[in-house]
Amino acid sequence: MLRYSRVFFAVILILGGISFLNLVLPKEIHFNNYLELLIFSSIVFLGISIRKDSIGVLLISASYLIFSYIYSVIIHGTHILDFLLAYKIFVYLIFLSLLPLKGFVSLDQGKKFTIALFSLFLIKYMATVFVFSINRPQLLAENNFELMFLGIMYYVTITRQRKPNYKYLLALILIFVLSSSRSGLIILVLILISSSYSKNIVKSLGIKFFTVSLMIIVGTALFLNRMGSLDFESIDRIVFFQYFLNDTSSWGLIDFLIGAERISPLSDATCQGLRFFSGLFSYSNDGSCYSVILHSFVLRVIYDHGIVFLLFIIYAVFLFLKSKGLSRKDSAVVCAMVTLNGLSVSSFNSVFFLLAMMAIAMIKFEEPSMKRQIIYKSQ
Repeated sequence: MLRYSRVFFAVILILGGISFLNLVLPKEIHFNNYLELLIFSSIVFLGISIRKDSIGVLLISASYLIFSYIYSVIIHGTHILDFLLAYKIFVYLIFLSLLPLKGFVSLDQGKKFTIALFSLFLIKYMATVFVFSINRPQLLAENNFELMFLGIMYYVTITRQRKPNYKYLLALILIFVLSSSRSGLIILVLILISSSYSKNIVKSLGIKFFTVSLMIIVGTALFLNRMGSLDFESIDRIVFFQYFLNDTSSWGLIDFLIGAERISPLSDATCQGLRFFSGLFSYSNDGSCYSVILHSFVLRVIYDHGIVFLLFIIYAVFLFLKSKGLSRKDSAVVCAMVTLNGLSVSSFNSVFFLLAMMAIAMIKFEEPSMKRQIIYKSQ
């Protein structure tokens, strides 16, 4: 188990090193499939563990997944891949519910991994921007996804140091600014406000206000730079939100709570209006499209599953983090990071969310004292 944990962290860093080849190769190497293989291979090496604290999430997620599969795929003939895209988070929740509770590497080793990850991010982002003049740098994937992973790892490891280390804080800020990611900058502000560094570095309300204000100014500059000559309504996320409002204009309160019929394509007008993203159209190749084309996880879940299941997903992740020994505050902050990321991209549905959860599962935080609650464990 310890050996696999070390291999797990080492493979992520090795893939990060290999990603530098994308700066010069004519065809880009994609890493998502390798990361998913790394994550799900843990079942073979770590086994599974069913605990009382996770059995509720396990049963609800599995029952909902099975019922929806029968209704959507078997009865109504929805393409299986369209179904899996809409229900991937519930597969992830089942997986997390079965992970062994005990961490295998020390918090100090977790910090060393994060520091090494920082180095890869910083070097590649600087090389991408200043040497290759590419405005949207990335290490393993689009930076809107991977910055969430980096932010979570920074928050759960580096900020636990008793004394603040300014170089890591400055490196974090530099990485997020270089990314030109608006959603990333929101996560950065949350980290600065929530981390233990705020108690040490930001010693007065005036300085704290100055720090947040500075981030807002930088964010505004990035926002205007990304907009260029476009007007506000031309921003893609605003466009997606407008189409979401159009397709839910006839909804009542119950519809928002439980979502559309499982699973319903978006209207023809919406699909036609978003034809530029035809790569996200239905796998059935009939010209229809599903909520995945809206990009935002929050909008997708509300449309497909409703606000009730959105809250269930967040609470399930919160319980998982708590079971790993994180405090209520730290668990809530991590959930907030992923949810904020979900306003723009797939967040909880992203392999980088699962990668972060898996990394947290590997690290020994405070002993959760859950040994008595294990129902079943396999090796």
